Amino acid sequence: MSTTHTQGQSHDRIPPIGEDGDGVGIYNGPPGRTAPDPDTSISQKMLSAVIGSLLTSLLVTPLDVVRVRLQAQPQESQRRTFNSTLDGLRKIARNEGVLTLWRGLSPTLMMAIPGNVIYFAGYDWLRTSKMSPIEGRVSDAYAPLAAGSVSRVLAAIVVSPIEMLRTRMQAVASKEKNVMRATMLGLKDMVGTDGYTSLWRGLTLTFWRDVPFSALYWWGYEYGRERLHEARARDSSISGQSRRDLTKSELLQDSFIAGAGAGAIAALVTTPFDVGKTRQQTVINSNMSAEQRRALPENRTMPRFLWHIYCQDGMSGLCKGWAARCLKVAPACAIMISSYEIGKKMAVTVNEKKELRE
Repeated sequence: MSTTHTQGQSHDRIPPIGEDGDGVGIYNGPPGRTAPDPDTSISQKMLSAVIGSLLTSLLVTPLDVVRVRLQAQPQESQRRTFNSTLDGLRKIARNEGVLTLWRGLSPTLMMAIPGNVIYFAGYDWLRTSKMSPIEGRVSDAYAPLAAGSVSRVLAAIVVSPIEMLRTRMQAVASKEKNVMRATMLGLKDMVGTDGYTSLWRGLTLTFWRDVPFSALYWWGYEYGRERLHEARARDSSISGQSRRDLTKSELLQDSFIAGAGAGAIAALVTTPFDVGKTRQQTVINSNMSAEQRRALPENRTMPRFLWHIYCQDGMSGLCKGWAARCLKVAPACAIMISSYEIGKKMAVTVNEKKELRE
């Protein structure tokens, strides 16, 4: 049986039609759609996402703290405080204690675990389920962009209040240990002044940041995985090898490289929106009058607020913290997607052994 190689963005978790070599279990549905994934349950995918979230949060939170500090402070203050990402890491550890670099870890985990479960499991469902709303409406080449965008919108809505808590905690330059309590009281005052909808402040800019990020990331990730798989197939003596046949080390290598590359590019492109979101979420207006709050630049629409930042600080203001963001996002994406893919592969192995015993 000749191996059919599907160009474009065939889903990298399920072999395209005929690619499993022996003809067993070949998907015979409509052309151009991705086959459903029968080998892992939704709970196993969720567990893989949780493990990836824990690893990612522990490893990259220090870079996130530096990113928030760089973006939240005024341009003139930045020149006196931090000269670079590494300088920020060193000064925060020296002046406020090493543990300050992990400030906001609790809300990060509270945000990352449900957010990534919705994001990754939702992406898989949108790409593989017959009930997916993008089924039959989006070509396979653009399905990663659509699925990534929709799943990110849902995740962002759910975790936005927790992200505001984390961002405000990380923006505080202090050795005090009651930062969480003080931040919670600040949020309480904000809700009392502006209502519960203020907990979703910055959500519009979050969409502007995360939706194009997710579209670029998933398209780049699947494109990169496809190219890496093609390169391995050319160098291998085994012809017609599908991605399901990759060893754990090969899967880890491909996922890590493609995830890091796609994440870094997507992070760089969307940094201006991240700067705007951070500024909106860290502004303190509880002591201002209603008229003063309305006059704040942070309350403007997204294009007008970003234009305000550009007029005040130039392009460097819009790209503030880009190095810290890329240094954080690239390994975070690599670790998260690698953990997720390896977790799913291990789940497949467990399920196959269970079926053999039965």
